[in-house]
Amino acid sequence: GRAAHYLSRIGYYRLGAYWLPYEENHDPHKFKANTSFEDVLALYIFDRELRLILLDAIERIEVAVRNTWMNELCLFTEDSHPHLKPELFEKPTKKWSYFQAAQKLLDNVRKSNEAFINHFVTKYEDDALPPLWAVAEVMNIDVTSKWYQNTKNRSLRNQISMQFGVNEQVMISFLRHISLVRNTCAHHARVWNRSYTTSMMKPK
Repeated sequence: GRAAHYLSRIGYYRLGAYWLPYEENHDPHKFKANTSFEDVLALYIFDRELRLILLDAIERIEVAVRNTWMNELCLFTEDSHPHLKPELFEKPTKKWSYFQAAQKLLDNVRKSNEAFINHFVTKYEDDALPPLWAVAEVMNIDVTSKWYQNTKNRSLRNQISMQFGVNEQVMISFLRHISLVRNTCAHHARVWNRSYTTSMMKPK
């Protein structure tokens, strides 16, 4: 029947998270009175649509923050390649290394099939990176978050974050959180009724 069809397509354990609120007890599975398979399916569909809405919103945030960081860093240094200046970024920690981050950027540039990236790759030497406005296009929200957080100059971080109406500490916290949400959405995992290990700092 209909339930068997969806169970075979979606999977028992994947759907199981959506029928938990309808259970009176989990072992054995005993459902509350008047619970239907349609109720469970509606929650699943809601979650899928929520992921799409979140991805759409996060894409806009990702592009806006990335470009604001890139513009302000280039203006601050009066340089097209500020990402090649280690002194602009924090010292290495367990979670951050400028040189590892720069190498990862170079790897992403080499893997990119964007036409404008290919133009710069042929123009620059193998071990060099194109200007930041080109490199920024291969930076996702997680990568942007780390580069922003580790930009050493706090007033510059604030100059960037205040364009979004928050201070730099709230921006760092916000970017970390939506990086987690974005990765959850991208892997088609449940976002409804989920607890995240990192929550966003609320603005005062």
